[in-house]
Amino acid sequence: MINRLLFNIRGHHSKKVLCAILFSICISLLLAFYVPSNVWTLNSGIQIGGLRILLYRAFLLFFVVFFLSLHFVYPVKKIYDFMFKYRWYIGVGLLLFVTLFKINGDSMAYYTMTIQGDKVDALSYPIFGKIRTIRSDEFLVNNPGIFASVMNNPSFEKYNTILRGTDTLNIISGVYKGLAMIAYQPWKLIFTILPLENAFSFYFYFVPVFAFLFCMELFYILSKNKLVAFTGATLTIFSSYFLWWGFPNYLLSGTATIVFFYKFINEKNIKKQIVFGLLMALSFSIFVCNLYPAWQVPVGYVYLVIGIWMIKENFVQIKSQSKVQWFIFFGSIGICILLVLNYFISTKEYIHIINQTVYPGKRVEYGSNEIGKLLCYAQSLFFPIKDMYNNSESGVFFCLFPLSTLLSLYYSIKSKKKDLLSILLLTVEIPMIIYTTIGLPPIVAKLLLFTHSTSMRMIDILGFVQVILIIRLLSFYKDEKHIKPIFGSIIAVVFACESVLICKYSFPDYLNKYWMILLFILIFFLSFYLMTNYKGKGFKKFEILISVVSICFGICVRPISIGLSSVYAKPAAQEIQKIVSTDPKSKWVTIGGIETPSFTVMCGAPTITFVNTYPNLKLWHTLDPNKKYEKIYNRYEHVKVLLTQEKTSFELIQSDYITLKLSYKDINKAKVKYIFANGDCDINFDNGYVSFDKIYDEDGAKIYKLSYN
Repeated sequence: MINRLLFNIRGHHSKKVLCAILFSICISLLLAFYVPSNVWTLNSGIQIGGLRILLYRAFLLFFVVFFLSLHFVYPVKKIYDFMFKYRWYIGVGLLLFVTLFKINGDSMAYYTMTIQGDKVDALSYPIFGKIRTIRSDEFLVNNPGIFASVMNNPSFEKYNTILRGTDTLNIISGVYKGLAMIAYQPWKLIFTILPLENAFSFYFYFVPVFAFLFCMELFYILSKNKLVAFTGATLTIFSSYFLWWGFPNYLLSGTATIVFFYKFINEKNIKKQIVFGLLMALSFSIFVCNLYPAWQVPVGYVYLVIGIWMIKENFVQIKSQSKVQWFIFFGSIGICILLVLNYFISTKEYIHIINQTVYPGKRVEYGSNEIGKLLCYAQSLFFPIKDMYNNSESGVFFCLFPLSTLLSLYYSIKSKKKDLLSILLLTVEIPMIIYTTIGLPPIVAKLLLFTHSTSMRMIDILGFVQVILIIRLLSFYKDEKHIKPIFGSIIAVVFACESVLICKYSFPDYLNKYWMILLFILIFFLSFYLMTNYKGKGFKKFEILISVVSICFGICVRPISIGLSSVYAKPAAQEIQKIVSTDPKSKWVTIGGIETPSFTVMCGAPTITFVNTYPNLKLWHTLDPNKKYEKIYNRYEHVKVLLTQEKTSFELIQSDYITLKLSYKDINKAKVKYIFANGDCDINFDNGYVSFDKIYDEDGAKIYKLSYN
């Protein structure tokens, strides 16, 4: 591949390529300097690492500008044919690139704003984009859990003593070097190999990169068309749903399972079949072990009907499988079962405790009216520009609902050739629509396993169904006699008006008139092209337009940052690590915002107030021997601490956030030796039970060493 590329560059296009390189360097430097960012001047106007940031930004912009400039050097079709042919190499290369240069898309810069804000490294803020505080589950829970594994347990054993200040299962919150981790999230094992910042970049981008590749592979199987496959992948992976949520990995594991199943049944080489069988087993175990039934149940139906369609379409190949091939297939299933069993055995402690909690516990729902979330798909494009009340909860697939369903139903009835996959998807979709509008009778919901899901989560999967239906419309029905342009334009106007007005009615203060006009024009042309395939080129225009729109708005969702200096460049972090290096087992309590316990565990301090991914009932019962407050603390919970002269008590702030009012008299029961306080803290130094020796105080961050009277 590299030799071929070099040959093309040395050929008759060499001068144009050289001009493109020079042009890209100039433009990227100009853009790097011009594009506004909050990293240029901080605090009292002092420039922080301006040149370093400029070079980083110009370096990344160069590749974007150079790629665009190649469109004026080579034929566009040749460029994209080349990219599609070598898509897996490009994807792996991209992952290696971000890993090498420590690039991540997380909002770890939240700690720059909240802890020692005046102590700023050149790369403490993102070099592009905005900090997304709504993604707090990542930078307050998931990442600290992983970093604590690296800090506390270089052998990555089963338990981690930093999280919650007691034995905590690494496989749930961190990194476990064992078979169960392979069945759960094997890409986390990169932390056992690479330095922390490089490993974090690999970990962050692994799911979106490979989810895109596997989605494109699946949609190519469904469409046999390169552009359609690319369109489906962009609609899925650049959707506000995928990007605002924490990259739901069932879009990787589920699609990979289906793709490897397809490859297995169409492969005649035994050695390759063994590989595909093992990868299929691994992918399905990941799908099962990442327990979140609210999404798994409905998307499981989607993958099931795709599997049924594949079996029907490839039945001849399946019948021709030899005994050896069937042995490989069932052997793969056996390996998958062993992986899943190993995971559940390794996590039985967690599963038992979490099932007994008040939250999340065992949720049961029979459906409710949440269809409005999907009907408001249009405005999700603007979430990177203007925040919704909760961008993650509001994130959906940009899927032209309900037009995608109505068109699929129309062609399924009108067309002489019937598409089994579209019919199966429409069949699966019907109970989903009922569940997310008026609800289902309890007996029906239980039989369909929908009681394990919720309307707010099932509506997300209903959007995914629309994307697949669009893919089939663009491929299976491409040669059909489509709706006449005059009728299509009328319907498109009505549908565009309806889509925009529903958004405006549901959220009156969100869309301004310019955005409404832009959305109307966009939805009009998309729906018009999808209905009419205008002059035989409408589908292609639809695919290009919706792909460009999805990418342009999608890449703005996540910031681009370099490394983890937002945490580890802080003087407080270095002081905590220094203390931990000489006193690694002593327990800590934090006082301050919700981020303070996450900050200390990332620095290696065993912190009892870190988020309880499952409750530390042994500690809570020590502080509450009569179990008076058990309904409050028996849950997944963030913990805020207030010190008090009164009796220890607990207070519920919200479903996953509690306040521990810890009596000075009871601090000794928790065996705390250090307190990290961020910002103003109300400590009674003359409390009669415990003495506080201030050993660190800088820019609002304080550390106290405790001794008991």
